[in-house]
Amino acid sequence: MVVTPLMWASWDRYKSLNQHLWLTPIEWNIAKRRLEYHPISKMLIPYLTISFFLLPFHIFCCLSLLFFQLYGSLRMSWLDVSRAGGMLAMATTTLAYESLYLFKGENMVRMANNIITLDQSLCSYGEVLKTKPAKYDSLGIALNAMIILPSASQYLIGIAGMYFKLDPVYLVQKYVSPLILEAWNSGRDVATLENYQDFSLSEICWLIARSSQIITTAQACRALPWMDVMTTLLVHLVLQCIERLDSASERILLQSQGRVERYFGRYSALKIIFLVSAVETGALVSIMMAMGMILSIMCNFTSVKLYGTIPTMVYVSCTLVGVLIQVFVHVMVPMAVNVYEMGKGVAEKWKGLLGRSGNKKYLVRRVKSIKVLGLYAELFGFKMFRCQKSTKRRYYYAILEYTCTALLSLDASWFM
Repeated sequence: MVVTPLMWASWDRYKSLNQHLWLTPIEWNIAKRRLEYHPISKMLIPYLTISFFLLPFHIFCCLSLLFFQLYGSLRMSWLDVSRAGGMLAMATTTLAYESLYLFKGENMVRMANNIITLDQSLCSYGEVLKTKPAKYDSLGIALNAMIILPSASQYLIGIAGMYFKLDPVYLVQKYVSPLILEAWNSGRDVATLENYQDFSLSEICWLIARSSQIITTAQACRALPWMDVMTTLLVHLVLQCIERLDSASERILLQSQGRVERYFGRYSALKIIFLVSAVETGALVSIMMAMGMILSIMCNFTSVKLYGTIPTMVYVSCTLVGVLIQVFVHVMVPMAVNVYEMGKGVAEKWKGLLGRSGNKKYLVRRVKSIKVLGLYAELFGFKMFRCQKSTKRRYYYAILEYTCTALLSLDASWFM
């Protein structure tokens, strides 16, 4: 596990492509090579307005559509129901990420900078990895693509959504607004909506409300890839630190007690970073795995079942998003699992070296006092599971099982 310059270039490219946009709580400083946290201030007013006013407004629109559909007040087509559900999943994920950026961003930045500093100290300490460089840095290319593609199309996606009438505000205008007007005018001798003098004004208001999707889509295209790229690189750095410790264990544990103490001190520093940021990392693991499964199932179903039923551009977009999600899942889940598996392997290696050490009593105490590293899925202080080898198999099986269930349960004619 080696972090390549192309992987670091994805962070630089994120900063350069988004420097013309509004400020966000977590930014990458290219000159200092560190993440920076910006607390709430006047500079964050555009960000706060978009993320915590416009975005919840669109979530409310999606929820109202699904609520009225669930209780039988609306008769939406399955295609519109799936649109509302997909947009709700994307908007909820974006809002969860933005909440982590704003309220837990300081701890996240501190954790990331500490990992970067620890990796640099291990590199200068002499634990050089003897890894054969790959001919093509596929992960680095994927990380850069995850930054470039959404940034290049962030406004186009919102405009296309308005043109094809895929935004939740249009669905509210189409389904919920007539329902509310009918209930309001029930039993009253009033003019129809078309005869109102302010009908054109209401159309303008609806158009403005629909246009807000362009800004929220731009923010989603900025927040979602940044979180994915940032976590991928940080987990890769953690794996690189573990591999450096593993490669140096045999020649250091058999040396003087001072060097052994410094060696265990670096491992303890990595463990402390995990403990201090347990809430943030646990929430990230939970959100990413849950939303990755939901969006993967929805995109897989759309790609297989709805060919020729939905607009071509929507079908192609869902297919591309599904492919990107699958790539992300196949990259991130094994990396999250490897944190525990590699940490457990290092601990087992330490136990095997105890018999060859001259200071066996000291090493036995040190090895027993150190816990194995690992990533946990955690919400509100409750640990649900640890990312280990069995987690990967169960996660892939769950995606496959629920995708097959959806394909067998829903017919394509329902979406016409």
